[in-house]
Amino acid sequence: MECLYHGVGRYQVTGPPFGPACWEWHDIIVALRGGLEIVSGEVVFSLEEGDALLIPPGNSFRGRATAQESRMWVFHFRDYRPGFAGSPFGEAKTPVMIREACLHHGDRALAVEFTRRWRERADDTDGRVLSLLGEALLVRMENAWLHPPKKEPSGLKRAVEEAERFTPERGVESMARRAGMSPSYFRLLFREHYGVSPARFLQQGRMERAKRLLRESENPIKEIGQTIGYGEPAAFHRAFRREVGMTPAAYRQRHGRIV
Repeated sequence: MECLYHGVGRYQVTGPPFGPACWEWHDIIVALRGGLEIVSGEVVFSLEEGDALLIPPGNSFRGRATAQESRMWVFHFRDYRPGFAGSPFGEAKTPVMIREACLHHGDRALAVEFTRRWRERADDTDGRVLSLLGEALLVRMENAWLHPPKKEPSGLKRAVEEAERFTPERGVESMARRAGMSPSYFRLLFREHYGVSPARFLQQGRMERAKRLLRESENPIKEIGQTIGYGEPAAFHRAFRREVGMTPAAYRQRHGRIV
């Protein structure tokens, strides 16, 4: 399979629609946040967060956001061979929608990471890696078609949404209280639905915020560490290096606005 393009776009309800477009390759559009309405032919597809739409070659489509700050991920590819007989992607001639195909937090983060790697690719090797990563996500979508995820309990979703807005003191027990569950049951249910422990989820969220602040702000590194809940700079440096593979200063030098 060849990866032709990767991109994450943000759209406002009040902004202009996207499209119309018609490509000679396959497209996957995933609603990462908010919602999307995509029209192909006479069919209207309403995508909520986590839903995915595969658009085979030759299908004209257009779309618009249905919620403020909607975010979608687009992946163009060709020459994909489905992982199993009867896959919805096998001989599809018209768009195929999969509900909650990318429900897990890790999949949303994966889409953003794919896009970062695509924009920073230096040679053909990165392109091949992206194609393999994209194929892995397509397999996940096929599995979602075969085995739809269990409906996410409203309390669990509420706790996750609140944690994603982030406060430094947010912890697993606080999330469990917000969900109206005991900590032990909350941990069990969280891992079942998101594929990681809630502690790991929180740590990933802290580091994603740290990376964003390092890229987009001129705040001192010590202050960024305190913002995400690290009182000691050394503890922040150790945690960041363990998670990202480099120090905060090296990350800012490579990815930030200031050198």
